[in-house]
Amino acid sequence: MPDRTDWNDQERHDEPPDHEEHPLRWAPENPPEEQRLRADEPKPPSEPSDGGPELPPAPEPPLPSWERLDEIGFKDALVRSLREILIAPGRTFARMPKTGVLTRPLLFLALLFTAAAVVGALLGLVVPDLSRYQGLSKQLGTPINPQAASLCAIVLAPAIALVAVFIQAGIIHLFLLLFSGTRYTFETTLRTVAYTSGATTLFTAIPWCGGPVASIWFLVVTIIGLTETQETTTGRAAAAVLTPTVIILLCCGCALVANHFLGAELANDPIESLFRQPL
Repeated sequence: MPDRTDWNDQERHDEPPDHEEHPLRWAPENPPEEQRLRADEPKPPSEPSDGGPELPPAPEPPLPSWERLDEIGFKDALVRSLREILIAPGRTFARMPKTGVLTRPLLFLALLFTAAAVVGALLGLVVPDLSRYQGLSKQLGTPINPQAASLCAIVLAPAIALVAVFIQAGIIHLFLLLFSGTRYTFETTLRTVAYTSGATTLFTAIPWCGGPVASIWFLVVTIIGLTETQETTTGRAAAAVLTPTVIILLCCGCALVANHFLGAELANDPIESLFRQPL
């Protein structure tokens, strides 16, 4: 009769093992090429979970230099602003605040307008032929004191600049409204025109060619500036800026033509010739 202990040993051998034992395998020293390429692939950025901390927002670009006058100082702010507006107007006006205190842009305009008047007066005193008042004296037929006229121009320059920029910005903003190119208020247009007009005013102090250069550069930087500040298209900004200029040029041309023909008719008028004869 078999022993009971042998039956228990036989049952223990017949039962399936709870788990299979696998031999340990060492990882190869050199992984396959496919695994190495997958490891070198850049991993997609992990998105923050709903309950996790939010990423800090990207820092805002710094304001134009003149808007940071207290931070960087008067001299550096003035020089940098001139370079930014005249050379890189698109990038500059894209960072310009749309609203805020108007003291900064109007001060910028008044200072540069006065500086241009001072430089023009000094050039007229050093080289009398460059004085702009000699031609005006010939047109009016009345002698004008260049020193007194230059002093009056310097004193009145800030007031003239402020009145002119409000009128100019108002006309441009009106045409922006007509061409559906406004996203912000008149204040944004005024800030843009004040900066562009002030920066280009310095060219007027250059003899002979200063005026045309200042006018052309003003048109270019104002179109670019309004495209950024009013967030409109370049075509609408150009139409709003160039249309008043074209209208003014056409009016001046018509006035010159009318004056030419009217002067010729008066010269051939016999009644007018009787009044011109000496008594």
